[in-house]
Amino acid sequence: MNYTIAAKETMYDGIRYRSRLEARWAAFMKLAGWQFEYEPFDLHGWSPDFLIKAERRNILVEVKPITSLDYDVVKKICAAAAMGGFYDLLILGVGVPVGDCGIGWCNELGENEMHMPIDEMWDIAAPCTPGAGHRIGYCAEYESYKCRISGRYTGSFNSEIDLARRLWKSACEKTRFEITRRRN
Repeated sequence: MNYTIAAKETMYDGIRYRSRLEARWAAFMKLAGWQFEYEPFDLHGWSPDFLIKAERRNILVEVKPITSLDYDVVKKICAAAAMGGFYDLLILGVGVPVGDCGIGWCNELGENEMHMPIDEMWDIAAPCTPGAGHRIGYCAEYESYKCRISGRYTGSFNSEIDLARRLWKSACEKTRFEITRRRN
C-alpha cells in the first residue's frame, strides 16, 4: 500500500515521533497505563514503532495510516517477528474505533500457528478490562478473552470501547496541545 500523506514529525512528552499518528498512539498508551518504548530496535528488516511491556510477554506494535488490515504489512512484520522470536503483534491504524469495537488488529503468532493462512491469524483488537495497574487492555475479539496487556483471563468478553474512545479523544487533544504549546 502506498501512503500519500506525508508524515509530520511531532513532539509529545519529550519525544520526537516520526508522525503525529505515532504521537497520538503514544499518548493513548500512556493514558491506558501501558509501559512502552518507542522504536525499540531493528528486527530482520522491520523496525517496530513500539514495544509494549506486557505482563505475559512483550508486544510489538506497528502504526500505519490505515482503516483496514493491510496484508502487505502483516506479511512483513510476521516474518520479521517470527525470526526474532516475538509472537504477540499489534497493528494500530488511524484511530479508535476500528470497525465497531476495536483499537486495531492483533494476532498471537505462536509456533503452532505458523502453518495457518496469514488472514486467519489476525483479529480485531478489542478493548477490555485488564485488571490491576492498567485502565484498559485489549484481547482478540473472537476466540480469546485473555487480556494481552495484563495476561489475565477475563472469562468472557467485556468491551471497553467507550473508554477506548474517550482515551483516544484525550490522546488527540494532548498531542494537539503539545504541538501548539511548543510553537509559542
